[in-house]
Amino acid sequence: MAGSSRAATYVVCVLFVIVVVGIAYTYRDVRQFDPLHLRQTTPLVDLQIMAKSDRMQAVYVRAGNLYAIEERSVYISRDQGNTFEVLGYLPRPSSGFKALLKKWVAKNSYVRRLRKSPGPASLVVLNSGTVIVVSDQIYRKAPTDTDFSIVPSVGEFLPPFESGRTLGLGPDDTLYFGEYTKGPHPKKMRIFRGSNDGLSWGVAYQFPAGQIYHVHSIEWDQYRQRFWVSTGDADSESHIFYTADNFRTLELLGGGSQDWRAVSLLVQESRLVWGSDDGRNNSFVFEWDFTQKRLNGLAKIGNPASYIGALADGTLLVSTTYIPLTEYGKTGDAEPEAALWASRNGQKWQKVYTLPAAADLSGDKRPQFRLPGGDASLPHAYVTPLYTREHDFSVLKLGLVWK
Repeated sequence: MAGSSRAATYVVCVLFVIVVVGIAYTYRDVRQFDPLHLRQTTPLVDLQIMAKSDRMQAVYVRAGNLYAIEERSVYISRDQGNTFEVLGYLPRPSSGFKALLKKWVAKNSYVRRLRKSPGPASLVVLNSGTVIVVSDQIYRKAPTDTDFSIVPSVGEFLPPFESGRTLGLGPDDTLYFGEYTKGPHPKKMRIFRGSNDGLSWGVAYQFPAGQIYHVHSIEWDQYRQRFWVSTGDADSESHIFYTADNFRTLELLGGGSQDWRAVSLLVQESRLVWGSDDGRNNSFVFEWDFTQKRLNGLAKIGNPASYIGALADGTLLVSTTYIPLTEYGKTGDAEPEAALWASRNGQKWQKVYTLPAAADLSGDKRPQFRLPGGDASLPHAYVTPLYTREHDFSVLKLGLVWK
C-alpha cells in the first residue's frame, strides 16, 4: 500500500509540474518574429523575406500598429512586427469550469503547435481606441478594459467574410458589416450597424431576396464621404454599391458580370481598385476612374483575387487564390499556388512572390495570401500564407524595393 501511495503521489506531482509549466508557457505575453534572409528578384522589384512568425495571421493595420489573431488570442505589434504583445482573448459564449478548461487548452502553446486555427479575421480599431472583432459573436475591448467581452443582445447573424476589410468604419466610429455565407442561397442578406463605441447593434439595411448571394466588403470613402459595398457571386449578384445616407438607400455603381465581383476594395482619391474574384475566366485588376467614369482593366492576374492592400510608399498589393473546383481552376491555365502581385503606381503590375499549394487541398482548403485591412501606415508587407507547401499559417514580413 505504501508503495502504491508513493507512486500516486509521484504521479500527482508530475502532473502538477506539467500543468504549472504549461500555464507558464501558455501565458507568454510577447511573441517575436524569427529573422529570415531570403530574396527574390523580378524585373520591377527586389523582394526580401525579412522575418516570420508562426501560428498567427495579420488582420489589421492602424497608425503604425499591426494586429494579428491566432484562434481566440488577439495580438498587437507596435514595432513593425518585430514583437507581438497579447492584447486580449476572445471569450466563448459559455461559462463555468468547462469553458475555462477549453480556454486554457486553446491558449496552451503545446496544443497550438499540434493544431492550426487562424481564428477570426474581421477586426477594426475605432477612433476611440476600442477594438471590435466580428465572428460567431461580436467582441469588444475598450482601452480601459482588461480583456475582450461579448456584446450582448445582438441577435443572430451570419458572420462576415474573413478579412480586415469587411468592417466599414466611418469618421464618427459608426461601423458596418454585411452577412456572408458559403451555404445554400439565403432569401435575404443584411448589413448590420454598430454605434455607441461598438455597444449598440442593429440592422441597417436588408437586400431584397435574390439580389445578392452575400456581402464581401464594406469600405469608407473619405474623399466622397460615402460607404462602398461589394457583393457576389453570380453575374447577377456581383455589384459595387454605395451609400451616402448611412444605408437608408443603396445606389449602384456597376455590376452584372464577374468584372464587378470584388472581394476587397481599395479606395483612392481618383479611383477604386480591386482584383476580380472571377471563377470562370482569367481574373484582372480593375479600377473605376472617377474622372473618366469608366471601368479599366489594368492587369491579367490569373487566379481569383480576394485580398488587397497598400504600403506607406504607395505600393499596392493584390493576392490571388487557387480554387481547384472552379471552372477556371480546372483549366491548365490555373497555377496551383498562392501569389502576391504588386504595383508602384497602380498601372503596371508584377507577380512578386508565390508559394506552391499544399499537397492536401481537400474540402475548402484554398492556397492564399491573406493581407491585413486598415490603413497604409506601414512600410513593409505582412502576408499570411494558408494551405501552402511552405510557411503555412504564419506571418511573413516582406520588404519590397522598386528598381
